Amino acid sequence: MSEKKKTNYKVIKDPKLAPYHIQMDQYCYTVFKATAARKTGNMREVALGYTYNIARCFELILEDSVRDQNYESLQTYIEEMSTTINKLKSIELV
Repeated sequence: MSEKKKTNYKVIKDPKLAPYHIQMDQYCYTVFKATAARKTGNMREVALGYTYNIARCFELILEDSVRDQNYESLQTYIEEMSTTINKLKSIELV
C-alpha cells in the first residue's frame, strides 16, 4: 500500500485583503476569494489561481478586484487598477 503524504498548508488571512486570502504549502501558493453562492447565498471559497510566486498572488487579487464592474473608459479602468495597487502597497508589514 502506498502511504498518502499529508499536505501541511498555512494561510495568510488579513482583513486588509478581504475578501481574499492566500493559502501556501510546500508546492505553491493558492489565492482564494470568499463569495456567496448564487442559489443559497451561503459563503464559499473560490480558488482564483495557483502560483509559485507570492507576487503573482497579488496580481491575481488585483486582476479579480477590477473585474467586478463595467467601465465607461480605459482611463477609468486604469484609475481603478491604480487605486487597488495603492491599497495593496499600503499594507504595512510589522
